[in-house]
Amino acid sequence: MAYERFLNKNHPPSESDISIALGPSEDFWLDIHKYIENNYNFSPELIFFTKNYGWSLRYRKGKKTFCIA
Repeated sequence: MAYERFLNKNHPPSESDISIALGPSEDFWLDIHKYIENNYNFSPELIFFTKNYGWSLRYRKGKKTFCIA
């Protein structure tokens, strides 16, 4: 699969879209998210930044952002 970014604001990526894009790196991605969820009290939210950066997953609590993936 060719490299693609999720740039369509009207079409948020599903978990399967992300899984396909990550390919063999998916296990590492899932491990990072499990670690954050098990060790920190931050909620993930899928957000659209701009047409150049597209969709990202942000962990945040209140107004504090922990990380953006």
